[in-house]
Amino acid sequence: MNRREFIKQTAVATVAMPSLLRAQADDRPNIVLFLADDMTWRDCGVYGRRVGAMYADRLGITLVVFSTEQGSAFPYGGKWTCYENGLHTGLIMRWPGKIEAGSSSDALVQYVDILPTLLEVAGGDPTRVDTGRAGAPDGGSGFDGKSFWHLVTQNGNHHRDYVYGAYTNRGVRDGIDYPIRSVRSNRYKYIANLNHEGVFQCNVTRFMDEMGWAEAAKKNPALAPRVHALRHRPAIEFYDLENDPYELQNLSEDAQYAGVMKEMRTELDAWMAQQNDRGMKTEWEAYAHVNPASAKNKLYRESQEKKD
Repeated sequence: MNRREFIKQTAVATVAMPSLLRAQADDRPNIVLFLADDMTWRDCGVYGRRVGAMYADRLGITLVVFSTEQGSAFPYGGKWTCYENGLHTGLIMRWPGKIEAGSSSDALVQYVDILPTLLEVAGGDPTRVDTGRAGAPDGGSGFDGKSFWHLVTQNGNHHRDYVYGAYTNRGVRDGIDYPIRSVRSNRYKYIANLNHEGVFQCNVTRFMDEMGWAEAAKKNPALAPRVHALRHRPAIEFYDLENDPYELQNLSEDAQYAGVMKEMRTELDAWMAQQNDRGMKTEWEAYAHVNPASAKNKLYRESQEKKD
């Protein structure tokens, strides 16, 4: 089924709205278009022709790793955020005879773990690699990530105690300086909005306005706080993902979680230090690291000259 057929055959009124989005009829056509694009790419792109053709003569000796990008561009769809709807992406591996069909794991892994995993699959030892750059988590110059092949071959369920997220608004259309960092464990999520005194804006806030959320919020008391919260965020957000998987109830002011929050902030600070991430200062200097001939680098140099 191609995109046009999918749209034609899909009854808009029957489409299930994601719980994070406004459940009103005028958003459903946008959801149908999004699902049509997603369906067409998956069915006709990767899993349709390319992988199928490759398997035709290499079945049994080919490991296929399929992952997704961030969440959708809808308000609270996940893109341009450090919320789970954006950071929690898909990861599928297929290797007949090596990976048990239908097996799965809830272990926490990161993109940086994929390269060491593939190296181990190829027969190498990722723990002995010297990248030539100091500052690895163990203090050496190895990978930031670590192989999770043991999860795949042994059906394990633990790889990391924490995984981390970083978002920069630098270079994003309509964006202001609004860096966000996060850390999560199996149960909890800690988010630091480093410029919380600013008003968040980028593509997603423009899309929200174009979709009519702001106008609808004037008549919908339940929607108004969500519209406000997308642009105005506290310094810290803390969520119990087990009981609040969509991160709707910020528990950062709840004293009973003070100990867990302190522990997770320590973990986040240590990871930022290991990454040489100095928060707002790193954001301000970002353009200094792009192509010297680019317009963004020129803007950065002009801003530094004004400071001097």
